[in-house]
Amino acid sequence: MIAMQLGRASIPDGYTIINAGSPQMIAPFLYKKLDYDLFSDFVAIARLTTVQNCLVTNSGFAPNSVKSLIDLAKAKPGQINMASAGVGRKPPCRDLV
Repeated sequence: MIAMQLGRASIPDGYTIINAGSPQMIAPFLYKKLDYDLFSDFVAIARLTTVQNCLVTNSGFAPNSVKSLIDLAKAKPGQINMASAGVGRKPPCRDLV
């Protein structure tokens, strides 16, 4: 967030470039207030990488599609938790992509 704030405050002369990734992309959805607007304060100039993502659940968990998971989460607000392997761990779906 600090780098994004500094990038936003920099003079738009082409000498400051931000390499934004997943944390910057999800920050607007995690924080109530940011000192920058990802979509109006910055301009994308190149895609450097792509990242494969997958959604998995315990086999005993009832939903078997994204739609049914969303429906269940809406029916039981605040009762469904999520976890992430995070950076540095191999995702469980590595053989699916």
